[in-house]
Amino acid sequence: MTIWILSAGKAIASTRRLAQVLEAALENCTVKVFSPLDLEFSQNQIFFQDKSLALPDGVIPRFGLRTYDQGLSVLQFLEALNVPTLNSSTSIARVHHKLQTQLMLKKIGLAVPEFYFQHFEKESAYKFNFFPAVIKLTVGSQGKGVQILESQQDLNQALDTLRTLEAEFYLERYIEGEELRSIMWGEKVLATIQKTSTSKRKNLGLGAKAKLVEIESKDMAQLQRIQAQTGLNFTAIDWIKTQSANIFIDVNAFPGLQHSLEFFAQPLANSLAEYFRLK
Repeated sequence: MTIWILSAGKAIASTRRLAQVLEAALENCTVKVFSPLDLEFSQNQIFFQDKSLALPDGVIPRFGLRTYDQGLSVLQFLEALNVPTLNSSTSIARVHHKLQTQLMLKKIGLAVPEFYFQHFEKESAYKFNFFPAVIKLTVGSQGKGVQILESQQDLNQALDTLRTLEAEFYLERYIEGEELRSIMWGEKVLATIQKTSTSKRKNLGLGAKAKLVEIESKDMAQLQRIQAQTGLNFTAIDWIKTQSANIFIDVNAFPGLQHSLEFFAQPLANSLAEYFRLK
């Protein structure tokens, strides 16, 4: 079995770790990593360094912001040739825009943080009135562009920077509670990880600690509703459990894995092998 990972390369920690786990867990499995920027295609052929490639048995898309457009095009081409993909191009596009993802969750009746959105060229967020807050890029990856704001001064500085970058953003009310990430395979929860840190920003890539936790059946039902809505097969759902409700923060088609894969490596490898064989 040959599996391609579409990523910026094996230098990416999550990609390298995923390739190692797959090759160690699956018999006769060869994992090849290609940057979408290095691939070209025409009619029924795909090329790398001017050489035609044999099509893989399956593809795992993990492209980031820089390679997103090319990555989606490569993925759509492989889908047109009936190559099985872990997540479809359609489902990936559905959760690419973070604010639109939250609006989708709100539409199906799930709780999301209070939010505020305006065009980046406006000089001030006139109607914004809650602190602490979280400012996020509408199209983000691996937590890039996320910042905790404690005051109006913090907000003004952030707005100045974002106007210079011409970056679209939105603001969320900061929510206190148990910060969780559920790793999903279809309707099945492979693992739910609690993130803890002395900082308000609990990002595993920035030093937050992770531990495995159990969730209740009512939590599972909400996660399954999200999976059904997005159409994603493999995803990470970030949410916060408060005393009164579960608040859903993000749905990620390309979750960072290097700090959490140990919790679900074997179930993921087994699920991937079965998925691609059946396809």
